[in-house]
Amino acid sequence: EKETLESVLTMKQQDTRKALTNELHRVEEEIKRHYANQKAEGTRLQQQVTQLKNDKTALEKDIIRIQNV
Repeated sequence: EKETLESVLTMKQQDTRKALTNELHRVEEEIKRHYANQKAEGTRLQQQVTQLKNDKTALEKDIIRIQNV
């Protein structure tokens, strides 16, 4: 009976270890995906900031040009 209990507990331990390993892998993949999305979003926002700065500079030049007319 003791051996049967040990065997059952060992199997449960192995099942639990496998389930936790699978869950860890799933979570790691999800984190990688979210990180990639955040990185892409950061790049996109940086491009928008650069474009806005360029637009601002162009508008400032237009204002100066108009004022000098």
